[in-house]
Amino acid sequence: MRILLALLLLPTMVAAGPMIDPARALSVATADWNGDGLADRAVLVESEADETAAELFIALGSSSGLGFQHVAHADAIVWRGAMWGQQPYLEMRDEALFITSLNDSIGRNRWKLELSVLYRNEEFVVSGFSYSTRDTLELQPATECELDLLTGKGTFMRAGLTSQEVVSFQDPVPVSDWNLEYFPKVCRY
Repeated sequence: MRILLALLLLPTMVAAGPMIDPARALSVATADWNGDGLADRAVLVESEADETAAELFIALGSSSGLGFQHVAHADAIVWRGAMWGQQPYLEMRDEALFITSLNDSIGRNRWKLELSVLYRNEEFVVSGFSYSTRDTLELQPATECELDLLTGKGTFMRAGLTSQEVVSFQDPVPVSDWNLEYFPKVCRY
């Protein structure tokens, strides 16, 4: 009987997606991104392939009531350090999932990167990019760049200068295509 039950559940379990080792988990966020009344989940984990990166898994609640259906994965979505103040995390703000990566513990150059992720047209996309950096030994304000990838509009402020409007012709990027190398051109200084 147990073997029969296991065989009946096997296709559902395989379709649900990859198994995540709880010891690798860094942060978890739960929401109903697709509006079906079921809890959906995002999990940020230590990358198996790159010890300085974090992987993101997103799964939608299954209408069968048997857990979650894996829908998106990014191998190296953000940087991850080894110390406190360098660990990335997830948080919900309104309907957006925010992924924050930072160095707020080592060296004089501190920085913070935030990606906002939305569910649009049955796909999870990186819809916003925010980056700020500061020198702990300088009195000037930080350099900051914020970009809305849905509208292509944003602002850029170099330390000590006036904020200026910027325009990017970059479309929202699917979560699965985002990686550590991606940095919008209008935000480079």
